Amino acid sequence: MMDSLLNRSRPGIGLLAILLALPQLSETIYTPVLPVIAQGFGVSESMA
Repeated sequence: MMDSLLNRSRPGIGLLAILLALPQLSETIYTPVLPVIAQGFGVSESMA
């Protein structure tokens, strides 16, 4: 019974993998469009 309670309270390895992958995913999405974002806001690429 104690083992089943412990397993329910710990997050799964899948959830941890998803949480660790989110920063890399967002960087992959935003990096190619940074020049367009900079142009749209009228700032330098380093500011964007």
